Amino acid sequence: MVETKAKDSLLYEESEWSPESPEWNIKESLCSPGGQAKLLWEQCFKECAEIPLGKSQIIFTGIGGAVANADGLGGVKRHGDHSEIPKYIDLEKTFKEVPELLFLVASSVTADNVLGLKSLARQYKNQGVRKIITVLTGLAHERQDKDFFDQGEKILETDMLNDVLGVLAQEDIIVRSDEKSWERCIDGGLIIQPHSLESVKFALQRGFPLLPIDAFDFLVANSGITGYLQDTRDKVIIIGPDKGRGSVAKRFAALFKLPFASAKKVRARREGGYPTVTLPTKVLDYIRDNNCTVITFDDEVREGATIGELAKLLQVVAKAFKVYVIKPIFASNSEGTKTAIDHLLHSLIDEIVITDAVQPLNDVIPISHKLKVVSLWQDIMNLLGYLQRNLVRPNDPNWLRDPAQTQTLLKLDLQ
Repeated sequence: MVETKAKDSLLYEESEWSPESPEWNIKESLCSPGGQAKLLWEQCFKECAEIPLGKSQIIFTGIGGAVANADGLGGVKRHGDHSEIPKYIDLEKTFKEVPELLFLVASSVTADNVLGLKSLARQYKNQGVRKIITVLTGLAHERQDKDFFDQGEKILETDMLNDVLGVLAQEDIIVRSDEKSWERCIDGGLIIQPHSLESVKFALQRGFPLLPIDAFDFLVANSGITGYLQDTRDKVIIIGPDKGRGSVAKRFAALFKLPFASAKKVRARREGGYPTVTLPTKVLDYIRDNNCTVITFDDEVREGATIGELAKLLQVVAKAFKVYVIKPIFASNSEGTKTAIDHLLHSLIDEIVITDAVQPLNDVIPISHKLKVVSLWQDIMNLLGYLQRNLVRPNDPNWLRDPAQTQTLLKLDLQ
């Protein structure tokens, strides 16, 4: 086996690619953002650890319109000016008593969704709920997590993710039985496959526990890829669509004993952010010489240009291209001239597997022949069912990570 040398524990240079299957070894650490969030979670919720199972409830809010098989409680009213106002329910009437602990599942992919979620939580606190935890299957402005530069010059755009977390962690006046208190509307949360861990870090700065939940194992296990790899005689290679997802490519290359590589992406941020995607020549030669099927994993597809450019790059060397995505935002480009669906229609792409974490912004009917949708509903229920019984377990290193306990492959990310 040809060894690969890591630039750091997760990211690998394109020049270090090898057709040999890599070793994958990751140290789980409480020093990671997820580990720090876990410690903060234990501090914030230790007083609630004994809340009985019957005193907690789960509501799929309908915010963002995602996650199939939702319970339908509450819902969202959409006005002609595109504003969205979440409806709320009478908890005592619905559940026979006001729960002490309430989980709110939402796909807060817009700023309006974030404000709606915070306002909804405030209404439920006013009804007497003691603690509220949100599950975010999408989060607004996840990519606006830092300043951007072009040739060393700062691009004057606002980084907004920090402010989004500020809204979620914000305190407000809560009125219970005519008594007012100043407290958080939302006491903590879980975020499904964050685009980066900056959201978790911003939350930590505010003393707000936000647990990053890895969903890639869940996606792969439910995608049918294992059966495909067992049955096919095709040569297969896993490609990370950019350096940020190179670690995911490496992770599953090790699992399936396949070669891997990472594409390099450069965005023209002053010209709408359109990307230029490249792969090393020896990787392209390997794909062509072996007539490879290419597989890629991504946390989200927004405008789809990266996947589209990668498909163009591979079209003369690859046999087929399979795309696995957790959050299919499927938006239009900034000019409104092309959608992610247009990119995914590329003839080389023969399979697209997505979850229902977010609701696509464009009609997916044109790609329905390639599409498979995997629902998160049952696994979120299983994960929250585990939390209802085990809100904190400070002495259990497998807390929120052991499928035998949680009954789901969704797990706390400690990388």
